[in-house]
Amino acid sequence: MHRKIWELSISLQIQTYPVAESKEVCNIKQILVVEDNIENLELVLCLLGNKGYRLETAADGEQALDFVNKYCFDLIILDIILPKIDGIEVLKRLIYTQNANTPVIAVTASYMNEEEMNFLLEKCVSYFLKPFNINQFQETVSFHLTDSSSIKTNIIDFSIQ
Repeated sequence: MHRKIWELSISLQIQTYPVAESKEVCNIKQILVVEDNIENLELVLCLLGNKGYRLETAADGEQALDFVNKYCFDLIILDIILPKIDGIEVLKRLIYTQNANTPVIAVTASYMNEEEMNFLLEKCVSYFLKPFNINQFQETVSFHLTDSSSIKTNIIDFSIQ
């Protein structure tokens, strides 16, 4: 029942566009937002929705993996604490998909142990601890969607202090 309410809420409030199967057929930047908390998801979609990006959403790690196996994305925004399959496991499996080289921005509300943090720093282009600085988040997303952004940023924590 909770899942149906969540899906209904998202479909009524957020307009998304079909995701192209290949980056080459679409000039619009495609972002996969993986977030299970509706308020956090709505915030990210609100921040990015008016920027002209094509946004797709996944509410859990299993759904995220389904999307990355079917579609190409220019950027993935990935919550770490997710139902079914967590974000760390999604990152591990991402290398076996057509999105293996897609930049990933990790977001999480919890602190991680050193091993998990090192893994995130190795696999992600950036990391945000919720609640995060909205302007810095938007700038980071924009930066990683430019053609010259093949480098990792040394961003560890943009949480609001």
